Amino acid sequence: MMTGTLLTVLAALAYAGCGAVALSSLWKRGGRAPAWLLAGILATLVLHSAGVSRQIFHDGGIFFGFGPAVSASMLFAVAILSIVSCFQRIGPVFGIVLIAAAAAALLPAAFPGEPMNAALWTPLFRVHLSLGLITYGLLATAIIQAVLMQLQDSRFRRSPDPVPQRGILSNLPSILSMEKVLFYILWTGFATLTALLITGFFVTQEAYGVWLHFDHKTFLTWASWLCCAVLLAGHRLLGWRGSTALKWCWILCAVYLVAYLGYTFLIEVFID
Repeated sequence: MMTGTLLTVLAALAYAGCGAVALSSLWKRGGRAPAWLLAGILATLVLHSAGVSRQIFHDGGIFFGFGPAVSASMLFAVAILSIVSCFQRIGPVFGIVLIAAAAAALLPAAFPGEPMNAALWTPLFRVHLSLGLITYGLLATAIIQAVLMQLQDSRFRRSPDPVPQRGILSNLPSILSMEKVLFYILWTGFATLTALLITGFFVTQEAYGVWLHFDHKTFLTWASWLCCAVLLAGHRLLGWRGSTALKWCWILCAVYLVAYLGYTFLIEVFID
């Protein structure tokens, strides 16, 4: 456990450093992040992966809960953005996600989770859990993207110079490009959420002998899938953009966040 904590603290420091470099280099219009930054982020991902794995699997048992879930979700978010950044300019979004990942990497030290029944952690369940955490990572990125889009849209409406010389908005892609990336993220999230629900049937059958175990997580996960489907269908068929699309995005993120992370946080902090 101590080794895992040490590794994640080092990962948090590295994330914070990389995030600070990314944001400072993109703070002026026309700024560019240094070429070595991606290599530093990839090295930090390896460090974070090793740390969070040791925090979950240690002392011959399995420990999981709010802290490890958030930490692993942001690990996936950084990994996904590392891939996206090779093909699409995403600007300061990456820096903000790195700072968020630094905070998330420290959470298992405060919220280590509860001991789990190792017999339930079958290969299928691990795939199912990974899909859920990847979806959380995607939605965390979508939230940051949506907040910056709203700030960008607000400045565009009230300022004669929509792109400032300095600040967080100075190096963002155009709002149309930001929206395009947001919907790439949402389509990917919809795919992982669909796969999560499908694997959920088999995990439930494996654990309980039934195909559907109805509880709050099941209900809210299906509700978030429906919200995402409505949003994507509205965007594709009805041309939903701007404030309408962002409202549905907020609803989707809120419902899915409560499905596991919000509920688990309340249980661990206020009940246990």
